[in-house]
Amino acid sequence: MQKNESELQVVVLSRNRELLLKRSIENWNLLPYRFHIYHNSARRLELRVESNITYFHCPNLNFSERAELAIGNLNGDFAILLADDDRLVRTGISSALKVFNSDDELQSVGGKVFGTYLYGRRVTGSYAYAEMYKHANSSDDLIERVKYHFNYNSEYFVPRGSLYRIYRIESFKRILRLISKMKSVTTPYIHELIGEFSNPCLGKTATIDEIYWIRNWENEMSQFPDWDRRSNLYNWWKNPKNRSQVDDLIMALSEEFMIEQEFVRSQLDFYIDSRMEMDTKGNVQRSKYRILTQNIKERLSCLNFMPGIPKEIEAALKGNLIPNSKENVEEVLAISKSMFDSVSRQAL
Repeated sequence: MQKNESELQVVVLSRNRELLLKRSIENWNLLPYRFHIYHNSARRLELRVESNITYFHCPNLNFSERAELAIGNLNGDFAILLADDDRLVRTGISSALKVFNSDDELQSVGGKVFGTYLYGRRVTGSYAYAEMYKHANSSDDLIERVKYHFNYNSEYFVPRGSLYRIYRIESFKRILRLISKMKSVTTPYIHELIGEFSNPCLGKTATIDEIYWIRNWENEMSQFPDWDRRSNLYNWWKNPKNRSQVDDLIMALSEEFMIEQEFVRSQLDFYIDSRMEMDTKGNVQRSKYRILTQNIKERLSCLNFMPGIPKEIEAALKGNLIPNSKENVEEVLAISKSMFDSVSRQAL
């Protein structure tokens, strides 16, 4: 274990999903990182945890309140935010932590992301956030970094996932503090927006050529009255009823990073419009695919030669043109299979 691995703090803000959380802890128990789990549920989760995991029962504390609670419990050098059903890839994390040693001015490092899910009983997946795979932001000027982040190759690129990169600990705490100020905001996308804007403001960024994070695309995302995904970020942002919340966010970002509110608003307006445009194109493509396959999906899921049928996970990883080390691919393959092993034992 390299020294930096034990310095990585992993913050998990979970709500009610006890079975998914228990399953994840089985994996996290085996890792060298320090996990801080903040669980909003009516009942305390009864479970066995290793010494690297600290469990906090936080009934009735929303996302922002749990983020605020986490700030005082973090130490070490680096931190990352993780969903309660996602996984970290040790080979990728190790590579990312080494990059920090090469440049003291780097504040965050990301990598490749792989999303895994079930197709029938087949474990499969695909690469996510591919636009970010070569992304680096190395200007010494904060304003230039923000402009580059939100305008880089904007016709084809919309930055995503910055909230879930590895950060130096003090930069990560600044993001949590901003999130803690949004206690009355009901859209979950506000926290990702904070991460996206904060990322270039905090300092220089880099990206490694390894998968460091596995998203679980099989499970439904959390939905609660105070965590409402029915209205997307664009509609929430443009709704006049939410003007005061938007203004509060802009003021918080402006004060935190000491930049003009008009600049913050202009960059976020551009980003949200661009993101909506790209999401609309993606939704049209996905709708066409669903219409094409909805009546034949189950019958053809076992056939490998049909176009558009997801490949088994090994083929999905190794058949892609995106290069990864053999060790990284093998680890991702093993973790992804284990996420669905009750099904994969029958199918693979």
